[in-house]
Amino acid sequence: MQVSLTDLKNEIINNGFKLLPIEFNHLTTLLALENHHKDPFDRLIIVQAITEELTLISKYQNFVLYKNLNLTW
Repeated sequence: MQVSLTDLKNEIINNGFKLLPIEFNHLTTLLALENHHKDPFDRLIIVQAITEELTLISKYQNFVLYKNLNLTW
């Protein structure tokens, strides 16, 4: 099934999720983030969760290495 990006965005919002933009304060946190692994997308969602004081839901084992990250699975 193909879904347009507009339909995907609307579905995300209609289900109560909030899109989180990348802000400069996230980049500030990124500069201080430990370098446990190099995946740029993972590192970005980690710093967003830390900066916004959100819980990241993942079972990815490298995420447990980040001590300031509130992580659950």
